[in-house]
Amino acid sequence: MKALLIASVLLITSFSSQAGFKTGNHLYVDYKAYNDSESGREIMSTLRAGAYVGYVTATLESVEWLELACMPPNFSTKQLYDMVGTFLKENPELRHKQALEIIMNILVANFPCEE
Repeated sequence: MKALLIASVLLITSFSSQAGFKTGNHLYVDYKAYNDSESGREIMSTLRAGAYVGYVTATLESVEWLELACMPPNFSTKQLYDMVGTFLKENPELRHKQALEIIMNILVANFPCEE
């Protein structure tokens, strides 16, 4: 069953972003809204920030459930929000990739499960 789910995730990430999947470009716009710590945000910025947090968190939960990455005991989702945002900011040439693929790669590279 797990193999089927992993295969499904890999299949989804292999589709072109033209199919309507969220890309790193979309995620970066949402991240900038999330990172805007100024008070008095506009409603759209708040919604984008919520979309960013929700998407990153959902991806984290999926990757953990599939045991593709293992978070350390004191891990905070805020850390991941910052890691993903920093990656997108520092790697604009990769923002065309699917957001799911970007987040999964960050998680697997930084939090491998011990065998």
